[in-house]
Amino acid sequence: MSDYSYSRNEKLKKQKIIDTLFQKRKSVNAFPVKAFFAFPEEKMDNELKAGVGTSKRNFKKAVHRNRVTRLLREAWRLNKQELKTLLESNQQQMIVFLHYSDRELPSFELVNSKVQIL
Repeated sequence: MSDYSYSRNEKLKKQKIIDTLFQKRKSVNAFPVKAFFAFPEEKMDNELKAGVGTSKRNFKKAVHRNRVTRLLREAWRLNKQELKTLLESNQQQMIVFLHYSDRELPSFELVNSKVQIL
C-alpha cells in the first residue's frame, strides 16, 4: 500500500530544484495536462520528485484551483510507480511538474487517463 503514497520527500518544494526544472526543462503534452521534466545533476534524497499546479488565469476561484490540483495529485499518486521502477533500474533521478491548462473543470477519469499517457 505504501507504493501508492505521495509522501513529503517526494514533493517538489526546494526553490533550487524548481529553478533547475524550469531552466533545463523538457515537456510532454497530452492536452489538457502538460508535464515538465528534467534530470538533475545533483544528488537528491529521492529518485523522483513531483509537483502539480494550475494557473490563476484559468481558474479564478481558489476552490476550483484546489480541486484541479487535488485531481492531479491523485492521478500522479496512482500512476507514478511504473516510472519510479524504471528510474531505480537505471539509477537516475527525475523532477516532474504536472500543469493543467484547460479552462473547464475536469473529471478524474480525464485527468487520470492523461497522466497515464504522459
